[in-house]
Amino acid sequence: MRAITVEPGKPSSGRLEDIPEPPIAHGPVLVKTLAVGVCGTDIEIVGGGYGWAPPGKARLVIGHESLGEVLEAPPGSGLDQGDRVVGIVRRPDPVPCASCAAGEWDMCRNGPPRRSPGRIEAGSTASSPAASRSTAGPRRSCESRTT
Repeated sequence: MRAITVEPGKPSSGRLEDIPEPPIAHGPVLVKTLAVGVCGTDIEIVGGGYGWAPPGKARLVIGHESLGEVLEAPPGSGLDQGDRVVGIVRRPDPVPCASCAAGEWDMCRNGPPRRSPGRIEAGSTASSPAASRSTAGPRRSCESRTT
């Protein structure tokens, strides 16, 4: 599959490359990426400002603002094939604040998430939402409904 990757800490190292499909172990929901946004975080990572590669890897997949379509989802997940979803990239802080404890990780009060590898997963694995396909647990995907 195709993904935008960078070498953390090395300015202008971004490139579009083929990477292996995400293993199902990364999550039971398989999502086909339809659109990806570029934000200030991505620009800072491409500029070498910060970022962490996954253990044993030299490069990381960037991008965390995405829209996708569910290809596969387990029974009882609340998601069905064809559902449109947006990825949730933040994770609970290891020392949870009240928001993290309530499952509202995007509202974490413990400081900037992008500075802590334990709190944000964007780009940290091959299953980043910016790759052409990604995997996630059901709680890491949010159904996008049109009104």
